[in-house]
Amino acid sequence: MGTRFMNSVESPIHQNQKQIAIETQMIDTIYTDRVDGLPARVLKSKGATRLMNKKLNPLSALFRSKKIAKLLGFPWLKLTVGIMFSGFKRSIQMARMAIGFDAFKIGTTEGDNIKGVLPLGQVTGLLHDTPTVKQIIDKIVNDAHEIHHQLELKKQLPKS
Repeated sequence: MGTRFMNSVESPIHQNQKQIAIETQMIDTIYTDRVDGLPARVLKSKGATRLMNKKLNPLSALFRSKKIAKLLGFPWLKLTVGIMFSGFKRSIQMARMAIGFDAFKIGTTEGDNIKGVLPLGQVTGLLHDTPTVKQIIDKIVNDAHEIHHQLELKKQLPKS
């Protein structure tokens, strides 16, 4: 549902990215954990390819983690120590997250797919408009009622 709500009128996502989300098909995305350390589907772009191929720079990650700690209102030293004691694999994941943070921000708010990355979910290729949040929720509720009604009708049919 993230991609559906991302592509709503009220979403702060850059207008170019909303249009790309409408035009993009599933084959135009990449599923990887090499952008921010977590498995995710992103637009196949120069920015995504650059991040996936980028060698991890621990100093850069350390510098960027300060910004993330500040945004989260979390003491940076406590965050750093916690990451270090969580093990090598988790530290690498957190380093990728620190590096990917800026790429997601640039991609979503500035609409730049060369320096940034646009996350797109499994509904990619099924979106054809940019409705309001109210319209999205109304459709979800109406679809749920319709499915419920169909299931109730099935229950009433005699078994053969």
